[in-house]
Amino acid sequence: MQTDATLERELKLEAALDFELPDLSGLAGEPERLPTQELRTSYFDTADFRLWRQGMTLRLRSGGDPEGLAIWTLKHTQRQGGPTLDRTEESWAGDPGRIPTEVTDLVRGVVRRAALEKVADLVTTRRRLLFRDADGSPSVELDDDTVTVVSGGRDGTRFRQLELELHGGRAVPDVLLRRLRGAGARAERTPKLEKAVGLPDADRTRARKPTLGEALRLRIGELLLDLVDNDVMLRRHPANPPIDAIHDARVATRRLRSDLKTFGPALDPVWVRHTRDELQWLGTLLGRVRDVDVLAPKLKPDPDDRTSDSDGKAALRSGLTQQRRVAGRELAEALGSPRYLDLLDRLHAGARLPPLSGAIAQAPARRALPKLVRRTWRRLARDVRDAGRHPSDAQLHRLRIKAKEVRYASEASAALMGKPARQLAAAAEALQGLLGDHHDAVAAEAWLRDQASSPAVAFVAGRLSEREHGRQRELRAQWPKVWRRLARKRLRRWLR
Repeated sequence: MQTDATLERELKLEAALDFELPDLSGLAGEPERLPTQELRTSYFDTADFRLWRQGMTLRLRSGGDPEGLAIWTLKHTQRQGGPTLDRTEESWAGDPGRIPTEVTDLVRGVVRRAALEKVADLVTTRRRLLFRDADGSPSVELDDDTVTVVSGGRDGTRFRQLELELHGGRAVPDVLLRRLRGAGARAERTPKLEKAVGLPDADRTRARKPTLGEALRLRIGELLLDLVDNDVMLRRHPANPPIDAIHDARVATRRLRSDLKTFGPALDPVWVRHTRDELQWLGTLLGRVRDVDVLAPKLKPDPDDRTSDSDGKAALRSGLTQQRRVAGRELAEALGSPRYLDLLDRLHAGARLPPLSGAIAQAPARRALPKLVRRTWRRLARDVRDAGRHPSDAQLHRLRIKAKEVRYASEASAALMGKPARQLAAAAEALQGLLGDHHDAVAAEAWLRDQASSPAVAFVAGRLSEREHGRQRELRAQWPKVWRRLARKRLRRWLR
Protein backbone atom coordinates (compact mmCIF):
# COMPACT_ATOMS: atom_id res chain seq x y z
CA MET A 1 0.00 0.00 0.00
CA GLN A 2 1.19 3.49 -0.88
CA THR A 3 -0.66 6.69 -0.14
CA ASP A 4 -0.40 9.75 -2.32
CA ALA A 5 1.63 12.65 -0.99
CA THR A 6 -0.61 14.58 1.41
CA LEU A 7 -0.07 17.77 3.35
CA GLU A 8 0.09 17.25 7.10
CA ARG A 9 -0.53 20.37 9.19
CA GLU A 10 0.03 20.18 12.90
CA LEU A 11 0.81 22.40 15.83
CA LYS A 12 3.09 21.05 18.55
CA LEU A 13 3.00 21.87 22.25
CA GLU A 14 5.50 20.86 24.91
CA ALA A 15 4.15 19.66 28.25
CA ALA A 16 5.56 18.40 31.53
CA LEU A 17 5.32 14.67 32.21
CA ASP A 18 2.76 15.34 34.97
CA PHE A 19 0.70 17.66 32.74
CA GLU A 20 -3.07 17.18 33.08
CA LEU A 21 -5.36 17.92 30.17
CA PRO A 22 -7.85 20.64 31.06
CA ASP A 23 -11.59 20.34 30.53
CA LEU A 24 -12.04 20.57 26.76
CA SER A 25 -15.78 20.07 26.58
CA GLY A 26 -17.93 22.52 24.69
CA LEU A 27 -15.48 22.94 21.80
CA ALA A 28 -17.58 22.13 18.73
CA GLY A 29 -19.35 19.47 20.75
CA GLU A 30 -17.98 16.86 23.10
CA PRO A 31 -14.53 15.56 22.06
CA GLU A 32 -14.50 11.93 21.02
CA ARG A 33 -11.94 9.79 22.84
CA LEU A 34 -10.19 7.46 20.41
CA PRO A 35 -8.44 4.22 21.44
CA THR A 36 -5.03 4.67 23.11
CA GLN A 37 -2.14 3.53 20.96
CA GLU A 38 1.20 2.00 21.95
CA LEU A 39 3.60 2.97 19.18
CA ARG A 40 7.09 1.72 18.38
CA THR A 41 8.94 4.07 16.02
CA SER A 42 12.34 3.70 14.38
CA TYR A 43 13.92 6.62 12.51
CA PHE A 44 16.35 6.15 9.62
CA ASP A 45 18.90 8.57 8.19
CA THR A 46 22.50 8.72 7.02
CA ALA A 47 25.33 8.96 9.53
CA ASP A 48 25.58 12.72 8.91
CA PHE A 49 21.77 13.18 8.97
CA ARG A 50 21.29 14.29 5.38
CA LEU A 51 17.53 13.69 5.46
CA TRP A 52 17.10 15.76 8.61
CA ARG A 53 19.22 18.61 7.26
CA GLN A 54 17.00 18.60 4.16
CA GLY A 55 13.92 18.89 6.37
CA MET A 56 12.96 15.23 5.93
CA THR A 57 12.35 12.29 8.25
CA LEU A 58 11.96 8.61 7.46
CA ARG A 59 10.35 6.42 10.09
CA LEU A 60 9.06 2.88 10.52
CA ARG A 61 6.12 2.68 12.91
CA SER A 62 4.15 -0.22 14.32
CA GLY A 63 1.11 -0.06 16.57
CA GLY A 64 -0.79 2.68 14.76
CA ASP A 65 -2.27 0.81 11.80
CA PRO A 66 -5.75 -0.74 12.28
CA GLU A 67 -4.64 -3.81 10.31
CA GLY A 68 -1.51 -4.28 12.39
CA LEU A 69 0.86 -3.43 9.55
CA ALA A 70 4.24 -1.77 9.95
CA ILE A 71 4.17 1.53 8.07
CA TRP A 72 7.09 3.39 6.50
CA THR A 73 6.50 7.15 6.36
CA LEU A 74 8.55 9.84 4.67
CA LYS A 75 7.88 13.43 5.75
CA HIS A 76 9.20 16.55 4.08
CA THR A 77 8.91 19.89 5.86
CA GLN A 78 7.60 22.80 3.80
CA ARG A 79 9.79 25.89 4.15
CA GLN A 80 7.37 28.51 5.36
CA GLY A 81 6.49 30.59 8.39
CA GLY A 82 3.39 30.42 10.52
CA PRO A 83 2.53 28.64 13.76
CA THR A 84 1.95 25.21 12.26
CA LEU A 85 4.48 22.61 11.14
CA ASP A 86 3.48 21.76 7.56
CA ARG A 87 4.88 18.62 5.95
CA THR A 88 4.15 16.48 2.93
CA GLU A 89 3.70 12.88 3.99
CA GLU A 90 3.85 9.61 2.06
CA SER A 91 3.40 6.15 3.55
CA TRP A 92 4.07 2.58 2.51
CA ALA A 93 3.16 -0.71 4.16
CA GLY A 94 6.13 -3.00 3.75
CA ASP A 95 8.78 -5.30 5.10
CA PRO A 96 10.06 -3.90 8.43
CA GLY A 97 13.50 -5.23 7.59
CA ARG A 98 13.88 -3.42 4.28
CA ILE A 99 13.36 0.21 3.29
CA PRO A 100 10.90 0.31 0.35
CA THR A 101 12.46 0.88 -3.05
CA GLU A 102 9.99 3.73 -3.62
CA VAL A 103 11.58 5.57 -0.68
CA THR A 104 15.19 5.04 -1.71
CA ASP A 105 14.38 6.15 -5.26
CA LEU A 106 12.67 9.30 -3.99
CA VAL A 107 15.51 10.39 -1.70
CA ARG A 108 18.37 9.44 -4.03
CA GLY A 109 19.36 13.05 -4.59
CA VAL A 110 19.40 13.72 -0.83
CA VAL A 111 21.21 10.58 0.29
CA ARG A 112 23.21 9.87 -2.87
CA ARG A 113 25.75 7.14 -2.11
CA ALA A 114 25.46 7.25 1.70
CA ALA A 115 23.67 4.39 3.49
CA LEU A 116 20.40 4.82 5.35
CA GLU A 117 20.61 3.33 8.83
CA LYS A 118 18.61 3.32 12.01
CA VAL A 119 19.42 6.40 14.12
CA ALA A 120 16.78 6.29 16.87
CA ASP A 121 14.11 4.08 18.50
CA LEU A 122 11.18 5.57 20.39
CA VAL A 123 8.28 4.08 22.34
CA THR A 124 5.18 6.28 22.59
CA THR A 125 1.93 6.03 24.49
CA ARG A 126 -0.57 8.09 22.53
CA ARG A 127 -3.90 9.23 23.99
CA ARG A 128 -6.19 10.78 21.40
CA LEU A 129 -9.14 13.15 21.28
CA LEU A 130 -11.04 13.99 18.09
CA PHE A 131 -12.95 17.24 17.66
CA ARG A 132 -15.62 17.61 15.01
CA ASP A 133 -17.28 20.52 13.24
CA ALA A 134 -20.98 21.20 13.66
CA ASP A 135 -21.69 19.02 10.61
CA GLY A 136 -19.84 16.08 12.20
CA SER A 137 -16.72 16.20 9.99
CA PRO A 138 -13.33 15.85 11.77
CA SER A 139 -11.61 19.19 12.41
CA VAL A 140 -8.76 18.65 14.91
CA GLU A 141 -7.17 15.57 16.45
CA LEU A 142 -5.32 16.09 19.72
CA ASP A 143 -2.60 13.50 20.28
CA ASP A 144 -1.17 13.45 23.80
CA ASP A 145 2.16 11.60 23.48
CA THR A 146 4.38 10.34 26.28
CA VAL A 147 7.64 9.34 24.63
CA THR A 148 10.57 7.24 25.84
CA VAL A 149 13.84 7.28 23.90
CA VAL A 150 15.06 3.67 23.65
CA SER A 151 18.11 4.48 21.49
CA GLY A 152 19.43 7.47 19.62
CA GLY A 153 21.81 9.38 21.85
CA ARG A 154 19.54 10.38 24.70
CA ASP A 155 18.63 6.87 25.77
CA GLY A 156 16.14 6.68 28.62
CA THR A 157 14.94 10.27 28.16
CA ARG A 158 11.20 10.74 28.56
CA PHE A 159 9.22 13.72 27.34
CA ARG A 160 5.66 14.69 26.61
CA GLN A 161 4.37 16.36 23.49
CA LEU A 162 0.90 17.42 22.38
CA GLU A 163 0.18 17.42 18.66
CA LEU A 164 -2.85 19.16 17.17
CA GLU A 165 -3.35 17.67 13.72
CA LEU A 166 -5.55 19.84 11.51
CA HIS A 167 -7.97 18.41 8.96
CA GLY A 168 -9.01 19.97 5.69
CA GLY A 169 -7.14 23.24 5.93
CA ARG A 170 -8.76 24.25 9.21
CA ALA A 171 -7.16 26.48 11.81
CA VAL A 172 -6.65 25.53 15.45
CA PRO A 173 -9.52 27.00 17.50
CA ASP A 174 -8.14 29.80 19.67
CA VAL A 175 -10.19 28.65 22.65
CA LEU A 176 -8.57 25.18 22.47
CA LEU A 177 -5.07 26.69 22.46
CA ARG A 178 -5.91 29.02 25.33
CA ARG A 179 -7.12 26.15 27.48
CA LEU A 180 -4.05 24.01 26.76
CA ARG A 181 -1.65 26.88 27.38
CA GLY A 182 -3.55 27.88 30.49
CA ALA A 183 -2.96 24.38 31.83
CA GLY A 184 0.81 24.73 31.30
CA ALA A 185 1.48 23.55 27.72
CA ARG A 186 3.99 25.61 25.72
CA ALA A 187 4.38 26.05 21.97
CA GLU A 188 7.30 24.28 20.26
CA ARG A 189 8.30 23.16 16.76
CA THR A 190 10.85 20.48 17.66
CA PRO A 191 10.19 17.09 15.99
CA LYS A 192 10.52 13.95 18.10
CA LEU A 193 13.67 12.81 16.27
CA GLU A 194 15.46 16.04 17.10
CA LYS A 195 14.52 15.70 20.78
CA ALA A 196 15.66 12.06 20.82
CA VAL A 197 19.04 12.57 19.14
CA GLY A 198 19.90 16.11 20.20
CA LEU A 199 20.48 17.38 16.70
CA PRO A 200 21.95 20.90 16.57
CA ASP A 201 20.13 23.89 15.19
CA ALA A 202 21.97 24.67 11.94
CA ASP A 203 21.34 28.41 12.33
CA ARG A 204 23.40 28.46 15.52
CA THR A 205 26.50 27.54 13.54
CA ARG A 206 26.54 30.97 11.82
CA ALA A 207 29.38 33.21 12.89
CA ARG A 208 28.41 36.72 13.98
CA LYS A 209 31.19 38.27 11.88
CA PRO A 210 31.91 35.69 9.18
CA THR A 211 34.79 35.72 6.77
CA LEU A 212 34.02 35.70 3.07
CA GLY A 213 34.88 31.99 3.01
CA GLU A 214 32.36 31.24 5.75
CA ALA A 215 29.66 33.32 4.04
CA LEU A 216 30.35 31.48 0.79
CA ARG A 217 30.14 28.09 2.53
CA LEU A 218 26.71 28.97 3.89
CA ARG A 219 25.54 30.27 0.52
CA ILE A 220 26.51 27.05 -1.28
CA GLY A 221 24.70 25.07 1.41
CA GLU A 222 21.52 27.15 1.12
CA LEU A 223 21.36 26.80 -2.65
CA LEU A 224 22.13 23.08 -2.50
CA LEU A 225 19.16 22.66 -0.15
CA ASP A 226 16.96 24.50 -2.65
CA LEU A 227 18.18 22.35 -5.53
CA VAL A 228 17.67 19.07 -3.69
CA ASP A 229 14.24 20.14 -2.43
CA ASN A 230 13.14 20.31 -6.04
CA ASP A 231 15.06 17.15 -6.92
CA VAL A 232 12.61 15.27 -4.66
CA MET A 233 9.62 16.77 -6.50
CA LEU A 234 11.12 15.87 -9.88
CA ARG A 235 11.67 12.28 -8.78
CA ARG A 236 8.12 12.07 -7.41
CA HIS A 237 6.73 12.83 -10.89
CA PRO A 238 9.40 11.72 -13.39
CA ALA A 239 7.03 11.28 -16.35
CA ASN A 240 5.52 14.74 -15.96
CA PRO A 241 7.85 16.92 -13.86
CA PRO A 242 5.96 19.75 -12.11
CA ILE A 243 6.33 23.17 -13.71
CA ASP A 244 7.21 24.84 -10.40
CA ALA A 245 9.85 22.25 -9.55
CA ILE A 246 11.46 22.61 -12.97
CA HIS A 247 11.53 26.39 -12.62
CA ASP A 248 12.84 26.41 -9.05
CA ALA A 249 15.50 23.75 -9.70
CA ARG A 250 16.70 25.74 -12.70
CA VAL A 251 16.82 28.93 -10.65
CA ALA A 252 18.85 27.20 -7.91
CA THR A 253 21.23 25.86 -10.57
CA ARG A 254 21.63 29.29 -12.16
CA ARG A 255 22.14 30.99 -8.79
CA LEU A 256 24.87 28.53 -7.90
CA ARG A 257 26.61 28.99 -11.23
CA SER A 258 26.37 32.79 -11.03
CA ASP A 259 27.53 32.99 -7.40
CA LEU A 260 30.52 30.77 -8.08
CA LYS A 261 31.54 33.19 -10.83
CA THR A 262 31.03 36.26 -8.60
CA PHE A 263 32.87 34.80 -5.61
CA GLY A 264 35.39 32.87 -7.68
CA PRO A 265 38.37 34.95 -6.42
CA ALA A 266 37.92 33.27 -3.03
CA LEU A 267 37.84 29.71 -4.45
CA ASP A 268 40.13 27.29 -6.22
CA PRO A 269 39.76 28.17 -9.94
CA VAL A 270 39.89 24.55 -11.15
CA TRP A 271 37.08 23.57 -8.73
CA VAL A 272 35.02 26.58 -9.82
CA ARG A 273 35.47 25.89 -13.53
CA HIS A 274 34.54 22.22 -13.28
CA THR A 275 31.57 22.83 -10.97
CA ARG A 276 30.19 25.62 -13.17
CA ASP A 277 30.54 23.40 -16.26
CA GLU A 278 28.52 20.66 -14.57
CA LEU A 279 25.90 23.15 -13.39
CA GLN A 280 25.61 24.38 -16.97
CA TRP A 281 25.00 20.78 -18.12
CA LEU A 282 22.22 20.39 -15.55
CA GLY A 283 20.78 23.82 -16.31
CA THR A 284 20.60 22.98 -20.02
CA LEU A 285 18.55 19.85 -19.30
CA LEU A 286 16.21 21.75 -17.01
CA GLY A 287 16.02 24.57 -19.54
CA ARG A 288 14.75 22.28 -22.30
CA VAL A 289 11.72 21.44 -20.19
CA ARG A 290 11.34 25.03 -18.99
CA ASP A 291 11.36 26.36 -22.57
CA VAL A 292 8.29 24.25 -23.32
CA ASP A 293 6.57 25.50 -20.17
CA VAL A 294 7.16 29.10 -21.27
CA LEU A 295 5.75 28.43 -24.75
CA ALA A 296 2.69 26.45 -23.68
CA PRO A 297 0.57 29.35 -22.32
CA LYS A 298 0.95 31.15 -25.65
CA LEU A 299 -0.94 28.31 -27.34
CA LYS A 300 -3.95 28.13 -25.04
CA PRO A 301 -7.34 27.90 -26.77
CA ASP A 302 -9.21 31.18 -27.03
CA PRO A 303 -13.04 31.38 -27.26
CA ASP A 304 -12.62 33.88 -30.12
CA ASP A 305 -10.44 31.51 -32.16
CA ARG A 306 -11.66 30.57 -35.61
CA THR A 307 -11.77 26.88 -36.43
CA SER A 308 -8.51 27.08 -38.37
CA ASP A 309 -6.82 28.86 -35.46
CA SER A 310 -8.13 26.30 -32.99
CA ASP A 311 -6.95 23.39 -35.15
CA GLY A 312 -3.55 25.00 -35.70
CA LYS A 313 -3.03 25.66 -32.00
CA ALA A 314 -4.05 22.08 -31.18
CA ALA A 315 -1.41 20.74 -33.58
CA LEU A 316 1.22 23.04 -32.08
CA ARG A 317 0.29 21.98 -28.54
CA SER A 318 0.56 18.34 -29.53
CA GLY A 319 4.08 18.86 -30.83
CA LEU A 320 4.99 20.81 -27.72
CA THR A 321 3.66 18.03 -25.48
CA GLN A 322 5.86 15.52 -27.27
CA GLN A 323 8.84 17.87 -26.97
CA ARG A 324 8.29 18.15 -23.20
CA ARG A 325 7.94 14.40 -22.88
CA VAL A 326 11.31 13.84 -24.57
CA ALA A 327 13.01 16.59 -22.54
CA GLY A 328 11.49 15.23 -19.31
CA ARG A 329 12.76 11.74 -20.10
CA GLU A 330 16.28 13.06 -20.74
CA LEU A 331 16.16 14.95 -17.44
CA ALA A 332 14.97 11.88 -15.51
CA GLU A 333 17.83 9.85 -16.99
CA ALA A 334 20.29 12.54 -15.96
CA LEU A 335 18.95 12.64 -12.37
CA GLY A 336 19.68 8.92 -12.10
CA SER A 337 23.20 9.20 -13.50
CA PRO A 338 26.51 9.04 -11.58
CA ARG A 339 27.43 12.37 -13.17
CA TYR A 340 24.54 14.14 -11.45
CA LEU A 341 25.25 12.50 -8.10
CA ASP A 342 28.89 13.52 -8.45
CA LEU A 343 27.78 17.13 -8.92
CA LEU A 344 25.62 17.02 -5.78
CA ASP A 345 28.47 15.42 -3.83
CA ARG A 346 30.83 18.14 -5.03
CA LEU A 347 28.42 20.85 -3.88
CA HIS A 348 27.85 19.04 -0.59
CA ALA A 349 31.59 18.97 0.04
CA GLY A 350 31.79 22.65 -0.89
CA ALA A 351 29.06 23.45 1.62
CA ARG A 352 31.04 21.73 4.36
CA LEU A 353 34.62 22.68 3.48
CA PRO A 354 34.86 24.86 0.36
CA PRO A 355 38.19 24.87 -1.53
CA LEU A 356 39.14 28.40 -0.49
CA SER A 357 41.97 30.24 -2.21
CA GLY A 358 43.59 33.63 -1.74
CA ALA A 359 43.71 36.12 1.08
CA ILE A 360 40.27 37.48 0.19
CA ALA A 361 38.68 34.27 1.48
CA GLN A 362 39.84 35.15 4.99
CA ALA A 363 38.74 38.78 4.79
CA PRO A 364 35.66 39.89 6.74
CA ALA A 365 32.64 39.25 4.54
CA ARG A 366 31.16 42.70 5.12
CA ARG A 367 34.32 44.24 3.68
CA ALA A 368 34.84 41.80 0.81
CA LEU A 369 31.29 41.40 -0.49
CA PRO A 370 30.80 44.98 -1.76
CA LYS A 371 34.01 44.77 -3.80
CA LEU A 372 32.92 41.54 -5.50
CA VAL A 373 29.39 42.79 -6.20
CA ARG A 374 30.91 45.99 -7.62
CA ARG A 375 32.73 43.88 -10.21
CA THR A 376 29.45 42.38 -11.43
CA TRP A 377 27.92 45.86 -11.62
CA ARG A 378 30.84 47.21 -13.68
CA ARG A 379 30.55 44.34 -16.14
CA LEU A 380 26.86 45.12 -16.64
CA ALA A 381 27.46 48.87 -17.02
CA ARG A 382 30.23 48.25 -19.55
CA ASP A 383 28.03 45.98 -21.65
CA VAL A 384 25.17 48.49 -21.58
CA ARG A 385 27.55 51.16 -22.81
CA ASP A 386 28.94 48.92 -25.53
CA ALA A 387 25.45 47.90 -26.69
CA GLY A 388 24.57 51.47 -27.59
CA ARG A 389 21.10 52.83 -28.30
CA HIS A 390 20.01 50.00 -30.60
CA PRO A 391 21.28 46.69 -29.16
CA SER A 392 20.76 43.46 -31.01
CA ASP A 393 18.70 40.61 -29.58
CA ALA A 394 21.93 38.84 -28.65
CA GLN A 395 23.21 41.93 -26.83
CA LEU A 396 19.95 42.30 -24.88
CA HIS A 397 20.22 38.64 -23.88
CA ARG A 398 23.76 39.26 -22.67
CA LEU A 399 22.56 42.26 -20.64
CA ARG A 400 19.92 40.04 -19.09
CA ILE A 401 22.62 37.59 -17.96
CA LYS A 402 24.71 40.42 -16.50
CA ALA A 403 21.70 41.90 -14.68
CA LYS A 404 21.00 38.46 -13.26
CA GLU A 405 24.56 38.26 -11.93
CA VAL A 406 24.15 41.63 -10.19
CA ARG A 407 20.84 40.48 -8.72
CA TYR A 408 22.12 37.14 -7.45
CA ALA A 409 25.33 38.64 -6.05
CA SER A 410 23.32 41.30 -4.21
CA GLU A 411 20.89 38.72 -2.86
CA ALA A 412 23.79 36.58 -1.66
CA SER A 413 25.08 39.65 0.21
CA ALA A 414 21.75 40.69 1.70
CA ALA A 415 22.02 38.61 4.87
CA LEU A 416 25.03 40.70 5.92
CA MET A 417 24.62 43.95 4.00
CA GLY A 418 20.91 44.37 4.64
CA LYS A 419 18.49 46.76 2.92
CA PRO A 420 20.93 48.38 0.43
CA ALA A 421 21.77 44.97 -1.06
CA ARG A 422 18.09 44.04 -1.25
CA GLN A 423 17.25 47.29 -3.03
CA LEU A 424 19.96 46.79 -5.65
CA ALA A 425 18.84 43.20 -6.11
CA ALA A 426 15.22 44.30 -6.66
CA ALA A 427 16.22 46.87 -9.28
CA ALA A 428 18.41 44.32 -11.07
CA GLU A 429 15.57 41.79 -10.93
CA ALA A 430 13.28 44.27 -12.69
CA LEU A 431 15.73 44.62 -15.58
CA GLN A 432 16.41 40.89 -15.67
CA GLY A 433 12.68 40.16 -15.76
CA LEU A 434 11.95 42.57 -18.59
CA LEU A 435 14.88 41.35 -20.68
CA GLY A 436 13.89 37.78 -19.84
CA ASP A 437 10.41 38.44 -21.26
CA HIS A 438 12.09 39.86 -24.37
CA HIS A 439 14.26 36.78 -24.75
CA ASP A 440 11.21 34.51 -24.31
CA ALA A 441 9.43 36.43 -27.06
CA VAL A 442 12.45 36.08 -29.37
CA ALA A 443 12.66 32.34 -28.68
CA ALA A 444 8.90 31.91 -29.15
CA GLU A 445 8.98 33.74 -32.49
CA ALA A 446 11.86 31.58 -33.72
CA TRP A 447 10.10 28.36 -32.65
CA LEU A 448 6.79 29.38 -34.20
CA ARG A 449 8.40 30.27 -37.53
CA ASP A 450 9.87 26.76 -37.67
CA GLN A 451 6.43 25.14 -37.35
CA ALA A 452 4.98 24.62 -40.82
CA SER A 453 3.79 21.04 -40.94
CA SER A 454 0.49 22.03 -42.62
CA PRO A 455 -1.16 25.19 -44.01
CA ALA A 456 -3.36 25.54 -40.91
CA VAL A 457 -0.36 25.25 -38.60
CA ALA A 458 1.74 27.61 -40.72
CA PHE A 459 -1.04 30.20 -40.73
CA VAL A 460 -1.65 30.29 -36.97
CA ALA A 461 2.08 30.03 -36.25
CA GLY A 462 2.69 33.03 -38.46
CA ARG A 463 0.03 35.09 -36.71
CA LEU A 464 1.34 34.13 -33.26
CA SER A 465 4.93 34.83 -34.24
CA GLU A 466 3.92 38.31 -35.37
CA ARG A 467 2.34 38.85 -31.96
CA GLU A 468 5.61 37.84 -30.29
CA HIS A 469 7.50 40.23 -32.58
CA GLY A 470 5.22 43.04 -31.47
CA ARG A 471 5.85 42.10 -27.85
CA GLN A 472 9.58 42.43 -28.50
CA ARG A 473 9.10 45.98 -29.80
CA GLU A 474 7.17 46.93 -26.67
CA LEU A 475 9.86 45.57 -24.38
CA ARG A 476 12.64 47.22 -26.36
CA ALA A 477 10.94 50.54 -25.78
CA GLN A 478 10.73 49.91 -22.04
CA TRP A 479 14.15 48.57 -21.13
CA PRO A 480 16.13 51.89 -21.15
CA LYS A 481 13.82 53.32 -18.48
CA VAL A 482 14.23 50.23 -16.30
CA TRP A 483 18.01 50.42 -16.77
CA ARG A 484 18.07 54.05 -15.65
CA ARG A 485 16.32 53.06 -12.42
CA LEU A 486 18.94 50.41 -11.79
CA ALA A 487 21.77 52.84 -12.64
CA ARG A 488 20.84 55.32 -9.88
CA LYS A 489 23.93 56.06 -7.80
CA ARG A 490 22.14 55.78 -4.46
CA LEU A 491 21.57 52.07 -5.11
CA ARG A 492 25.34 51.54 -5.33
CA ARG A 493 26.57 53.49 -2.33
CA TRP A 494 27.14 50.30 -0.37
CA LEU A 495 29.51 49.05 -3.09
CA ARG A 496 32.14 51.72 -2.35
